[in-house]
Amino acid sequence: PIVPDFGQPPASDSGSIPQPLIGDTPPQAQGRSNPFAADVCADPLGVDEARSVSGMNQDIVTQISTAIDERQVQAGRGAGSPLMLLTAPRAGYGKTHLLARVAAATRSQVTLVPLAFRLEDEIGRSAVGLRGVEALSRAAGSRQGWSRLREISAGVCATLLLRLIKAGRLPCANPDQAMRVLSTDPGEIFSAQGSARLIGDWLRNHITQLRKPLADAAAEAMGRATSGDLEKWVQTMLSAASECDSQSVDDLRALASGGAGEGCETWLRLLAVWRPVIVLVDHLDGFYRNEQAGLRIAMLLLDLTELDGVHVVLSLNQDVWQATFGHHLPSALEDRLTASQVLLRGLGAEDAAEMVRL
Repeated sequence: PIVPDFGQPPASDSGSIPQPLIGDTPPQAQGRSNPFAADVCADPLGVDEARSVSGMNQDIVTQISTAIDERQVQAGRGAGSPLMLLTAPRAGYGKTHLLARVAAATRSQVTLVPLAFRLEDEIGRSAVGLRGVEALSRAAGSRQGWSRLREISAGVCATLLLRLIKAGRLPCANPDQAMRVLSTDPGEIFSAQGSARLIGDWLRNHITQLRKPLADAAAEAMGRATSGDLEKWVQTMLSAASECDSQSVDDLRALASGGAGEGCETWLRLLAVWRPVIVLVDHLDGFYRNEQAGLRIAMLLLDLTELDGVHVVLSLNQDVWQATFGHHLPSALEDRLTASQVLLRGLGAEDAAEMVRL
């Protein structure tokens, strides 16, 4: 095949868009963790399924994973989805760990955003954007040295580039091959050691020319009439995909928590351009008996389910549910929260023995 030099834009037309270079994707390795290293599972993105008890609540893991898949198929990208409620009789039943296993089971199909509000937060969309970006910046990605935030940002940038090629708005010597590569591991494009790293280099070198077309592709995918502020989002997400240094994380945090909640909506909908988004809401024990906070959280999460491509899984203990949510909510809100409820069980003897053997 003929492979042109994609490194420089045409000298005769500084406004034209050069062609990207492409490559293949190598397999990735997974880390390991000790199930007894801590008595609290703080991060649902830091658990290795290979080091979990395979049979423990497997039916619930399958039920949640299947429900996510079915909702995506039935509702489509243009409709909201019901919120899923996961409850346990008390602390220690493994809610967060189960969320981690759901994350492991669905990781290649969805984008998972863990969300843990702090007591000082003003409950609203801005807090969702702020805490969501922070959590993803701390979570390890599948590629060594990468955060989950960088991984997701790379996926969004690669998808927008793919949409331009697919629509014929970006010159490309081999569109089919380009779309194949852009549909696989985005780390190969934005990693210094990636086999398709010249695409990332090319994109960074010509971002001035590409920023507007990429923003237009994002607006089209999100169903917006104009690209508006999306050019700034594209620039910031490209920085996060390329380096994900402290400055790019700060910039994303500011964008996602700004605009009186509009930033959070834009961020989640941008993430959904790559893959459906699952917001995992956990660690609400600090809001015990705070009925006003419970009402605000319930209304916020149900509001998030109305965003295209966004789903929500709420996880809490039954005592927190009864004291903070439950009958303290208007019946309509309570019915919507409990419409899809899953109760976690405890360890069986076989499960306990398998855990010890780990």
